[in-house]
Amino acid sequence: MRLKLGLLIFGVLLLFALLINFYVIGNLEQDSISKLEHSLIHSYRVYNKAQVVTRVERQEIVSKFAEENDIVSALMMPSTTPEEIEERHFKLFEKLEVISRLRYYGDLFIVLDTEGVEQARTQVAGQKNNSFGDDKAVKAALKGETVEDIWLLDGKIMIVDLCPIRSGGQVIGALLMANTVDDDLVKQEQSVVFGDFAFFSQSRVIASTLTSGKQAALNSYVMSNGGRIARVLLSKNEYFEDRVQLGDETYVLVLSPMTSMQEQGLLGFTILRSETAWLDEFVGSRNFLMLFSLLLMLLCVSGAFLIIQRAYEAIDFILEGAHQIIVGNKDYQWASDDDYLNQLGQTLNLAIAILLGKYIPEDEEEAASLTLRGSLDSGKAKGIRDRMIIESVEDEASFEVTPPAETGDAYFDKLLADFIAAKQDAGEDVSQITKERFIAKLQRTEQRLINKHNCKRVYFSVRIANGKVTLKPTPEWD
Repeated sequence: MRLKLGLLIFGVLLLFALLINFYVIGNLEQDSISKLEHSLIHSYRVYNKAQVVTRVERQEIVSKFAEENDIVSALMMPSTTPEEIEERHFKLFEKLEVISRLRYYGDLFIVLDTEGVEQARTQVAGQKNNSFGDDKAVKAALKGETVEDIWLLDGKIMIVDLCPIRSGGQVIGALLMANTVDDDLVKQEQSVVFGDFAFFSQSRVIASTLTSGKQAALNSYVMSNGGRIARVLLSKNEYFEDRVQLGDETYVLVLSPMTSMQEQGLLGFTILRSETAWLDEFVGSRNFLMLFSLLLMLLCVSGAFLIIQRAYEAIDFILEGAHQIIVGNKDYQWASDDDYLNQLGQTLNLAIAILLGKYIPEDEEEAASLTLRGSLDSGKAKGIRDRMIIESVEDEASFEVTPPAETGDAYFDKLLADFIAAKQDAGEDVSQITKERFIAKLQRTEQRLINKHNCKRVYFSVRIANGKVTLKPTPEWD
């Protein structure tokens, strides 16, 4: 039975610890994850605004470059003969190289004529004569607009800005500035979003701020989720949330397309944060709570076992006395060196004595105070030995009344002195006994006995029976 109770208490406390761990730490973690997701979405919106600013900055660069007199003059050179075409090409190449190195940042600059045909580019001295006239962005630039687009140029995905080249108010061509999507660009964008950042195409991750191992894991995610990536690239300024396992960490990511004039999106970006690292701060709290719960369980189980043991000791104590009475030991008295068990035993002794008619309670209030009420370890009733126990009146026919020699106060003084001396000899506490209370109790008891037995008066004498000091009443009849 004790083992079952112990296991029950342990199970309840373990369940309590698990529920606390789940509902407290679990809810905190869920709230933290929600904050992480909101933070990512906020970063996405901040980056969208930053894209507008950086787009304007790039367009200002290409616009100023297109206004350079050397570029305008070179493009207007005669080009009717092959020699003139070649001379104009080298002049444009020379001016593009020199001016771009001195004043304008860009990976590649290309000059186009009014048909969208390439006339010269930086880094390449030979003339390519590539035609870009069918591209929407080129058409817009030749109509006088400054635009930005995403191109697959020379086998690389690049951010392309185009601006018209004017002379006398007329569009005489267009200047194209292209910047490769690479690790340098990723690092620049990371400074805006304050987190890991990556560019991706439909088939792979182009560049990221992740370590090589995590980038490879992200690349596998892109390759294995082609349908989802295609939806991202075809959407217009929308974002998609997802989770991905990169190495031993779980990442939350927001995916979105880069603005493009192409029918099929070529480039997207993702902002991602490590959910595992984000929740690391809760690991300590979770471990602390589990440790605290275990210690609490150990403490409570130990306390429960002590209480159970205490209860069983009291039960065994009572059962032992009951067994003694059952086998014929009618004078058995419960006694123990343990204060609590002794109080319990003395209460039982008094209860049985009252049932047998050997003692009577002094009054209702004092009778109630003699009981041990409450839980096993909360009974605080004072020991019965420091109380005035008054015996019951014996059969009237057996009385031979000898009135005491003293009367009045002298009678009560002698009785009190004898009572205190007897209590002290028995090793009982007499600190709570006062003359006023002593006399008042005797007078109340005397009056009850007079009313009950219809006697004239009652005398009291001190008696020691079964190790207890009592007051024996002796009634006097007419």
